[in-house]
Amino acid sequence: FLRLQSEKEALYHDSRIKIEEVQQRKEDDLKSLSAQNQQLQQEAQAANQ
Repeated sequence: FLRLQSEKEALYHDSRIKIEEVQQRKEDDLKSLSAQNQQLQQEAQAANQ
């Protein structure tokens, strides 16, 4: 039983780490897209002037 308990905790811990990695990647992607969007808006404004 104790072995099962520790395996369960290890799996839970691994899944938490995976979730955090995915969330971090999503945040990084969002920042990247936001920066690209800003750049495109600036280019569009420059083209309109």
